[in-house]
Amino acid sequence: LCDLATVTHRAGYKVALLDNVFRYDFRWQQFCDLCARHRPRIIGLSTTFLVNPELVAKLLKRIREQSGDAIIVRGGPTVRKASSLHELVDYVVFGSGELPLLGILAALEGRCAIESIPSIAYRDASGVLQYTESKGNTLVKLGHAFRMRDDEARPSPDGGGYGRSRTSVVWLEASRGCQYDCYD
Repeated sequence: LCDLATVTHRAGYKVALLDNVFRYDFRWQQFCDLCARHRPRIIGLSTTFLVNPELVAKLLKRIREQSGDAIIVRGGPTVRKASSLHELVDYVVFGSGELPLLGILAALEGRCAIESIPSIAYRDASGVLQYTESKGNTLVKLGHAFRMRDDEARPSPDGGGYGRSRTSVVWLEASRGCQYDCYD
């Protein structure tokens, strides 16, 4: 989340960052307050630690009810395994989300065509879900293992918007995806 917020903020967008909105009532209330005060245009949901498809669907329903007409972008481990969840959001990101998220934002502003953004799913003008081609080592094909081993430079995360003490949080990312062709 912090990596996504960092690149989005550095690209000039206002960003708010919350985690554990499904786990803690006070976090859900913070989300509701943010929606009421700022009416976000886009809400991103990473399901890195929430992998149960039924719980993800329940959370997406609650987010949709609370956020009105906000665009919902979703990523995380369950995106490929639970393709039924693709229908519940506006955009799905497969693999690392930094570049696809910036691409989606650019497309929403008319600076590029949505179908030119690799490794995403989106709804076309008629509402039909479309999948773009994968880029590099990201395998997007449904029903196949997810592997992410790209070497693109990643910015050092800026935890300023994270709401956590900078003295008690250490940013560590050991890997992305699975080098062993894991699917489950």
